[in-house]
Amino acid sequence: MAPPAPPGNTPGQARVFWHQSHRDHNPGAGHPESPARIAAILEQFASSPLNDHVTFEEPPPVDDVLLSRVHRPAYLRQLEAVNARGGGQLDADPVCAGRRTRVCCRPAARPPRNCG
Repeated sequence: MAPPAPPGNTPGQARVFWHQSHRDHNPGAGHPESPARIAAILEQFASSPLNDHVTFEEPPPVDDVLLSRVHRPAYLRQLEAVNARGGGQLDADPVCAGRRTRVCCRPAARPPRNCG
């Protein structure tokens, strides 16, 4: 006998956590992460038999206590500082675009608080 599914899970179903604002993540030309890639993935799901086995959900909010379990507080402060400056590049891979930085700062966690 199989163990019971965790709360919120349905056997045979995959849960995909995402938010519409993820479409705004665009690190620039030539980078594999792009709004076009997200659109293509969603289109493939919509036309695939797998779509019947996937539930798309908006993730619950997270706070700094939870984030600090996987990220150093200094890193979270760095992300907030980049956001306060209107965005920028954290390293060789540009991930923060200013107005949408909460997406990178709290990935898949909630819409950016400064999302217009």
